[in-house]
Amino acid sequence: MRTLNWILAGAWAAFVITWFGAAWRNKLTVRRSTLPGRPTIRSSMAPCAGLVVVVVLLHYLLPRLPERLAAPPPSLARGVLGCILCVIGVAYAIWARLSLGSNWGLPMSQKERPELVTAGPYARVRHPIYTGVMLALLGTAVVTGTGALLVALAFVGYFLASASREERHLRSEFPEAFRAYQARTKRFIPYLF
Repeated sequence: MRTLNWILAGAWAAFVITWFGAAWRNKLTVRRSTLPGRPTIRSSMAPCAGLVVVVVLLHYLLPRLPERLAAPPPSLARGVLGCILCVIGVAYAIWARLSLGSNWGLPMSQKERPELVTAGPYARVRHPIYTGVMLALLGTAVVTGTGALLVALAFVGYFLASASREERHLRSEFPEAFRAYQARTKRFIPYLF
């Protein structure tokens, strides 16, 4: 089971390294995103850092809960399945992040010379980063247990709300192009949803 933990840790480490590494080549942000009732988000690292904290808590603290609260160790089959889901999810999110290139930014922030990216994983779904992260969280939850699944479900709710906000922003930023793109792609899962 220790190998499974190393696989999960390695997948999430690749995610973090890619996010921090790729953040240095983003286009200049002309207008920062804001959340209602909150100050302007000043760092492109904040969402990534929050996700990392959650994953670390899930991965390292949940197994150390008192026995009656902790999930039983996964069977080998369940552990391997969870690791496969996590690695595929992280790889998909990384592919999506790299496909965005310098166009990546916080939701609703406006970049200098913005472009609507519709290639790579974006040709299949409109929010492949969210899809990849949700799959990776699901895989992590399969290995670490019920508590992680509850946190993964909370992230699903966050991603659903964030995707709606982003799409409103993109419709105003690219009125015709985004509507055509929206008509030919699904939001999270190709051909389904």
